Amino acid sequence: MDLVGQEISKQDTNYRKSITAEERHSICLSYLITDHSFTSLIFYYRVGLSTIHEIVKETTQALWNALQPCYMAVPSPDEWSKIAQDYNDKWNMPNCIGSIYGKHCRIQRPPNAGSLFYNYKDFHSIVLLAVADACFTMIEVGAYGKENDHSIFIQSEMGKAYNAWQLNVP
Repeated sequence: MDLVGQEISKQDTNYRKSITAEERHSICLSYLITDHSFTSLIFYYRVGLSTIHEIVKETTQALWNALQPCYMAVPSPDEWSKIAQDYNDKWNMPNCIGSIYGKHCRIQRPPNAGSLFYNYKDFHSIVLLAVADACFTMIEVGAYGKENDHSIFIQSEMGKAYNAWQLNVP
């Protein structure tokens, strides 16, 4: 709570009391940890659907902002060299920091989607793109089935950072 309390707190007004940071945190964790939907949380917390949606969105973003630098920081050049060495030791591929692979996950055609989800394999899908080093680095979920691995990677946060030379890769 100390990490995100200030960021997710809202100010009381003359017309209403705001939802406290603790309640916001509780709503978000209830959604993330349990199998409750936004709709079921309405009855548990007695707040509106759009409010729950905003709380989960804001709180998860605040958690990401607070925890990402500590737990998912961009590797240093020395760490990249170790990643490349581990990958070479495991897969015998020198000067390689990982592999990229996209998997088309079959879905029912969404209403009014046109050809966005229709892929070259003749079915509707979303794409799960994974970038894996000797362990596991990144996942990008939810790209349209019509997109290829390259375009998904280029549009991902990691792809943008890589192309902007922000990843410190030696």
